[in-house]
Amino acid sequence: MNSKDLSFGRRMRWVVLSLVTSSLLLGVTTYVTTDVASAPLFWIIPLALYLLSFVLTFSRRNWISHSFIVRRQGFLLLAAALTVFVQATTPVWILVPLHLIAFFATALVCHGELAKDRPPAHHLTEFYLWISIGGVCGGFFNALLAPLIFKGVEEYPLAMIAAGIARPYIGENRKIERDRWLDIALPVGLGLVVAAIILWSRDHTVLAPRTAHLLAFGVSGVLCLSFAYRPLRFGLGMVALFLVSSIYTRPYGELLYADRSFFGVYRAMVDKEERFHLLFQGTTIHGSQRIDPKRRLEPSGYYYPTGPVGQVFSVFSKTHQSGNVAIVGLGTGALACKGSPGQRFTFYEIDPLVEQIARDANLFTYLRDCPPQIQVVLGDARISLAQAPDRQYRLFVLDAFSSDVIPVHLLTREALQLYLSKLDEDGILFFHISNRYMNLVPVLDQLASSLGLFALVRQDGQATQAEREDGKFPSRWVIMARRQAVLAEFFSDPRWKPLTGRSTGDLWTDDYSNILRVIHWR
Repeated sequence: MNSKDLSFGRRMRWVVLSLVTSSLLLGVTTYVTTDVASAPLFWIIPLALYLLSFVLTFSRRNWISHSFIVRRQGFLLLAAALTVFVQATTPVWILVPLHLIAFFATALVCHGELAKDRPPAHHLTEFYLWISIGGVCGGFFNALLAPLIFKGVEEYPLAMIAAGIARPYIGENRKIERDRWLDIALPVGLGLVVAAIILWSRDHTVLAPRTAHLLAFGVSGVLCLSFAYRPLRFGLGMVALFLVSSIYTRPYGELLYADRSFFGVYRAMVDKEERFHLLFQGTTIHGSQRIDPKRRLEPSGYYYPTGPVGQVFSVFSKTHQSGNVAIVGLGTGALACKGSPGQRFTFYEIDPLVEQIARDANLFTYLRDCPPQIQVVLGDARISLAQAPDRQYRLFVLDAFSSDVIPVHLLTREALQLYLSKLDEDGILFFHISNRYMNLVPVLDQLASSLGLFALVRQDGQATQAEREDGKFPSRWVIMARRQAVLAEFFSDPRWKPLTGRSTGDLWTDDYSNILRVIHWR
């Protein structure tokens, strides 16, 4: 094309191709870390693939056939989209590579189309400006608009649909009226058929509903893939499946509530056996409550009576029936039911939406019904605690997670010094460090050693079959104090292992932390 071809439509095409790839980059990162695997530093991988796609497509050397990628991108994109539509979260070892490969193929297609459409040299500055504008628009949509508009990570499937529509034509772009009509009619018919199968399976027992639904989406996926040579038809087919997925039976129970904030996506669910209300942030359970009215105030999950929490609060309540307790991280408020009427519990929570969920009596009633006096302080815990009076707490609990990850700034030497300043001389520090991807024991070992504290760790992963059926989750906790006598009962318990400062972990400070050293590389 020459300079005369720089029409408004051509410029907008540059913007759209760049916008779609930018939105997809943020969407796949958010989706995988929210709904599949909350792995630390995962964002580096899609970002690296995004940049690599630029290198490969804009290079003078033809590293990869554009037509080869275009013909396979449709299958990869649709396969990844179907896992989103059916809300699949396992197996991780298949889903994560699938989404990354689909994203990379799409980035190669979009950036390849941009590279093919480069104008003459004297228009390249404008060309790259329009690409930059598209990237900014994609980031603006995902980072600022989507959290306000959607209650889940809907921006990701929408970006996938846009990528399907933005595909180049495969073969001849026939402008026949019949084809244009079919571009609308076939996707609509596909959506109606899948919806009919899903609704029919609810009232008939020929197949289990979930099996019928998966079969319907599988067959419809093959039909939708046959549309791939016409981008509009293909994209609208994905739209039809996306809309139908809203009536799909969820694999993990009934959804009671869903919303999102700057800090994440939250879902309150009823489990399949209808025994618990569960609070999810992404794929991580942040608390549960029994539905049985007789046992509603018995904390379960990580706070089960036979676990470390049950033991610590039992010991604490014997000697401090009127003590003040600080807890960083609210969740469902289950820890409140570990207290007694004479105690005062102060929860420090950064996300106002979490407090809103915990105070919704249709979801959880711990804050309303548990015996201690309860206060919730909103804001970053380190800032809020700095304003609290010194020496006022006898027990300090750190139970703060962003999905499955503890914020690093809450596990530094300076943070522990702040916590200690709010404890009296015989106060106890109690840390929840359960994690699927990181071993934080060496970090806390070094922190305790640097501050001259006595510390122990308990790995509570050996629940009985009865306990598991009753809602107990495995967990890992660390306890610390200034004087060993304060922890005498725990030092005499073989389930608690002393931390002696001899681990090979790093000392985390506000100036230095190394997450790579604590990741489970498996």
